Amino acid sequence: MSTKIKIEQLEKLRKNQNDLEWDSGAGWVRLNGAASSEEQNYLQDASAHTTANVENWLKYKEADSVKPVSGQGGSDLAITWEQNTDTPISGAGDFLLSKDGTNCQGQGVSYDFQIQPRHNARILQISVDYKIHSGNYQTGDLTCYIIDPTSTEVIEPSTVTFEAIDGRLTGRLLATFQTHVENLDYRLCFHIATNTTDSWALRFNNIRVWEPEQSVGAIVTDWQDYTPSNELSSVIGSLSRQISKFRRVGSNIEIRYEFASNGTDGTTAFPPSTFLPPGLSISTEHYSLMDYDRKKIGEIYEGSAQGLVGYIYFSRKDPSNELDIDKFNFVGGYNSSGANFEYWGNFSDVGRYSLMMSFPIQGWGSTVTTVQGDSQRTVVARYTHPQATSSNAPINFNNKIIDTHNAVTTGANWKFGAPVSGEYLVNTIFADGTLSNANGRSLMVYRNGSNTDVIIGVFDNITVKNG
Repeated sequence: MSTKIKIEQLEKLRKNQNDLEWDSGAGWVRLNGAASSEEQNYLQDASAHTTANVENWLKYKEADSVKPVSGQGGSDLAITWEQNTDTPISGAGDFLLSKDGTNCQGQGVSYDFQIQPRHNARILQISVDYKIHSGNYQTGDLTCYIIDPTSTEVIEPSTVTFEAIDGRLTGRLLATFQTHVENLDYRLCFHIATNTTDSWALRFNNIRVWEPEQSVGAIVTDWQDYTPSNELSSVIGSLSRQISKFRRVGSNIEIRYEFASNGTDGTTAFPPSTFLPPGLSISTEHYSLMDYDRKKIGEIYEGSAQGLVGYIYFSRKDPSNELDIDKFNFVGGYNSSGANFEYWGNFSDVGRYSLMMSFPIQGWGSTVTTVQGDSQRTVVARYTHPQATSSNAPINFNNKIIDTHNAVTTGANWKFGAPVSGEYLVNTIFADGTLSNANGRSLMVYRNGSNTDVIIGVFDNITVKNG
């Protein structure tokens, strides 16, 4: 990649370590090398503020294909790539990509960039603001890909298509991709994937490749139905109908329980498991720091006319000995005749009741770090093997479908070398083209080159189909 500057601007150049920098008037701008951590963008020409920003992107034309091959070269292009200054998306100008009314499949624009070694074998995010400028653009006409020039691999991001949106709005493509374990050079491609003869034009700005944007917030899930414990009838008596839902809000569970009582008394206190979905436990440490650990965790409502009729408390220690320890207690409230239930443990009034509860759950944190965009992909390798294989020999899966880290060594000593630590899922399909039943056949994966460390065992009586 090259950056054009005028001769009279040479006095504004300086060398900073191994990088050439230029005083743009708004600060020193690096003209070569990978982006710094402060810039937080590997694309130095991320917006079309000047025509020089536009010229540092390269147009290309390849054979008609839905994906780019190299993102370089070609001639007789039917597309244009220029600066637009008429109401740009942002700044003084934005990029304008236009195609005419011919088949432009295989054409596009590309931009080379270099990453820092600390981003090897990591997830990076692509962010592009775009707008439909004119014409009959359809979703999928233009796609976004990453090319690794060193390995010549075409990397498919988690999202590749620019969606067709209202021309009055600015859209944003957010996608993630996996970098190589060693290679530093990459190429971003905007690629025309369809053979449409419709003309259209799109504008772009604020194009960014960097670490995924992260935000910290609470997890809030949708309400979902569940079945409470069978102990519930012993707590609130005979029920004619019940509805139970829960959701997660940060470290707490929120429970809505509605039921129609037949007027049978229950008990005064009950364990938290009575209302919890299977596998969850109350986080009691939240209630063990105070001298008097009595915490209101819910309210009781009567549906006909009374409204709020009582409260639900949880107590870890109760010096007054009024509440059961480590249990939920019904406290306060009135029945329809006005009698005060100091520690209320029955629903003798026939009617509809609602219990609303919220309390912390063991293992649930109050906040979580989320990533804008899509999947956090790690290591993926898929190879096929169309040839016959003799017994007791490694299968040479030599037809690469995808290999995000070039982790496979093909040949007689075929192997997969895990590029990062973690858990890996191994999935293999075996087909026998001659036998209708492969009794006693074995399909095994060996770890660290040792046939004594088998992580997939012997399969007997495998029913297979020819081919």
